Amino acid sequence: MEQVLKNKSIYITCCDYAISGKQYDLLYNEEHDMLITHPQLSAQDIEHYYAQDEYDSYITGYKSLFQWVYYHARKLSIKLKINLVSKFVPEEGLVLDIGSGSGDFPLAARRRGWSAKGVDSIKKARSVANKSVPDLVMPPSYLATLGVQTFDVITLWHVLEHLPELDSQIRNLKRLIKAEGRIVLACPNFRSYDAKFFCKFWAAYDVPRHLWHFSKKSISSLFQKHGMVVESIHPMWLDSFYISLLSTRNKYGRYKILQAFLVGLISNIKAIFSGQFSSLIFVIRTK
Repeated sequence: MEQVLKNKSIYITCCDYAISGKQYDLLYNEEHDMLITHPQLSAQDIEHYYAQDEYDSYITGYKSLFQWVYYHARKLSIKLKINLVSKFVPEEGLVLDIGSGSGDFPLAARRRGWSAKGVDSIKKARSVANKSVPDLVMPPSYLATLGVQTFDVITLWHVLEHLPELDSQIRNLKRLIKAEGRIVLACPNFRSYDAKFFCKFWAAYDVPRHLWHFSKKSISSLFQKHGMVVESIHPMWLDSFYISLLSTRNKYGRYKILQAFLVGLISNIKAIFSGQFSSLIFVIRTK
């Protein structure tokens, strides 16, 4: 980590609004046009920093405005993701979803007729997922049991930014994907308009859970190092509104729905011309 952080300048300092209230620096990496959270979580602290209701990616109902928005946006998002991934999955294809939470995506993939498996590091998330479908979502150790070129598609929906040791993670993705397969990943874009508007309050910085913060250049550069290329990039239209809503709470201590809607709308309109959407989906293949 010392080598990674060497000669990096502070881009911005952000607060963990969800759990600790602690401050974290985001260091700029010019080579990959990305930000690095410093200091980063230790392995033993990870679950503690996910152990709160407002964050849970395994919410199955809703008790607050945030959870209501999250729940319904997620249902629509799953449909859009399945439609995109279907372009690359053959009939009865093999799909791996990393960071599955409550297993919504691999479950939807199975309903589509694919053989799908999920992986998640959080025990509570796996427990929720596996109540309805046993062994739908496995612990990360499951990946080590898999052979090379196993899957037609590997998906990571807002997950890569959570994973330590990026190079090791990307090497493993390349090992698991078939020669003609695709890696489909989504991540926030710190070059978006809503990121600039909300600055240190931008909810998608989500320190310290997000270890890395990517741009379009970041993903292309990181995967190119490992002999892979970005084949196409797709916008996540809903994310600008959702992230902006969370950002208003960070900034003002309460949700400001009108401001969130306007900022989200402006962000999407600007991104039509710049390509800098709040979140982006990258379709990646081997060279």
